[in-house]
Amino acid sequence: MIKQNKKMLQIKEKFEDTLYDYPKLVKKILKIGIIEINECIILSDEPVIISEKDFGRVLKMYGDKTGYEAANNEIRVVDYFANEGSLTEERQYMLGQIIIEILSDKIMTKFEVDNICFILSFNEGILTLRFHVFRESEGVWIETDLETFEEPTEYIIR
Repeated sequence: MIKQNKKMLQIKEKFEDTLYDYPKLVKKILKIGIIEINECIILSDEPVIISEKDFGRVLKMYGDKTGYEAANNEIRVVDYFANEGSLTEERQYMLGQIIIEILSDKIMTKFEVDNICFILSFNEGILTLRFHVFRESEGVWIETDLETFEEPTEYIIR
């Protein structure tokens, strides 16, 4: 049973739609398929087969394995909510941290990788999360001087 006064109800109404979507977000993230393609970790629900010759073309297009992964591993937090207008940047950031925890656990238990780089950035108030396997030889996919970005940006290596 929940009992609340009108003031509490007004506060709750501001985020109520979002609150009920949190468990749905977690369920959807847990269901996301993650596969390995030529030593690259990619979000996909379907198996993907790329010949060695074709993968060479892919690498030319994306620069390296890190570029291929980062370009293909994108999650926009607002896409998991019916009422995206109720998601402040702070809430999206918090949800991004939850997604990182879930994906990190899934990837580390399923694949033999030492580190994963998660990139979070806002564009027009919408959080986008990308990730790639961190390879010393390739480094981080984005510019490491984060002050060059106009929008809020961070990367986390786990």
